Amino acid sequence: MLAVERRKRILDKVREEKKVIVSELSKMYDVSEETIRRRVEELGKLLTEEYAGKDPVVVGVLKGVVVFYSDMIRQIRVPCQMDFMWLSSYSGTNSTGELI
Repeated sequence: MLAVERRKRILDKVREEKKVIVSELSKMYDVSEETIRRRVEELGKLLTEEYAGKDPVVVGVLKGVVVFYSDMIRQIRVPCQMDFMWLSSYSGTNSTGELI
């Protein structure tokens, strides 16, 4: 039961963060949440057509992609593998100027 409650709390937090991020994007670019949702659906259909019969690997760069990635992956209607990668240009507290 604790795992179910923990999962629910995590999902609630993700949903709330998603609302904040989408809301902020809408303000920054003067685009409605509905327009963003529709475009993600369109991209999902396009990717579904493009990768039909193939075995795509969808890679997201952490951490900024998480909300978009989760919305997009739900719109892709072909079996695909999911993965993430983490990039940094920092070594300690200073930027190296190169991705590590």
